[in-house]
Amino acid sequence: MNPKFFKKMKVRVLKEFMDLVILNRITTFQSSGYDIIRYIHEKEGILVGAGTIYSILYSLERMGLVKGETIGRKRIYSVTPKGESLLEDFSFFSEEIIRFTSSFFRNIAPRLDEKQITKFTQVMS
Repeated sequence: MNPKFFKKMKVRVLKEFMDLVILNRITTFQSSGYDIIRYIHEKEGILVGAGTIYSILYSLERMGLVKGETIGRKRIYSVTPKGESLLEDFSFFSEEIIRFTSSFFRNIAPRLDEKQITKFTQVMS
């Protein structure tokens, strides 16, 4: 198996769900954009650009899902009740989302056995 392929897929999935990663992180720890970049790099081994993170943070703020407060030279983000509600919805449907993605990958990768698919979906979640 090509490890570069797997890393590309991991980055692709992470980018697609970056808003949820950020919301989840700042629910636990109020964070600056730099804190989020460092967290993702430490947790996933992927270095995400500041432009990507701040663009998503600004979008989340405009949607009312996070609130930013300038403290010194940093802008610290926290989740709003609307953002918490979105995460609760995601949590509620997470098992269905996992079943869907598992089924999806089984359909596009029929040659993989059950163990490989399970490993892939666990690593991607």
